Amino acid sequence: MAEPSSKYQWLDVERDDDALMAACIGVVKGLDAAEVGNVLRVDAASERDATLAEAWAMSDSEFGNDVVQVTTISDAVVTVEPNGWHGTEPEIAAALSQGGRYAAYFWNVNSVMRFVFSERGLVVRSFDPVLYDSGGSSEPALPEEAGLPFPSGDDAPLTPSQASLALIERLTGIEIGRDWLLQTRRPTYRVSPEARDTPR
Repeated sequence: MAEPSSKYQWLDVERDDDALMAACIGVVKGLDAAEVGNVLRVDAASERDATLAEAWAMSDSEFGNDVVQVTTISDAVVTVEPNGWHGTEPEIAAALSQGGRYAAYFWNVNSVMRFVFSERGLVVRSFDPVLYDSGGSSEPALPEEAGLPFPSGDDAPLTPSQASLALIERLTGIEIGRDWLLQTRRPTYRVSPEARDTPR
């Protein structure tokens, strides 16, 4: 039987697509899109519909964190930050979960990665998906992590991206599909300059 994460193979296979070099995908349950936009400090006047590649082109910063897409899938709000990582910052993650729960995965071209899960305003779990078995987290693993192919030992398949998207789906019920991520135009905003971070 195939791993439940195998449907996310495209994220590893197509990593040479410039639009997939670095991003943060977050799923919010319990807040609406306007509330999420307020937490992320978007400039509402800058809204335009854009694909992920077009959102990259809107960025003015080589370090990212200045553009975010905010849209809905089913009963959740999904955020996509091209070349950004705000969604995995503890204070942002906590704020985005104040109405329920929030899960996010960040990666970049240098294999820097972070997964975060928060619930009711508290960060419950934060870890590096690449260094999963290296004790890089002080929180215990979530039950939903069981059976996912995070790296474990020298002979394990290195599929942290697939495992991370599968974990988001297990925690929120939301599947992030390839065509949705790469081809769909979504509301896209510039982030207020004072909300940006230093390079990661």
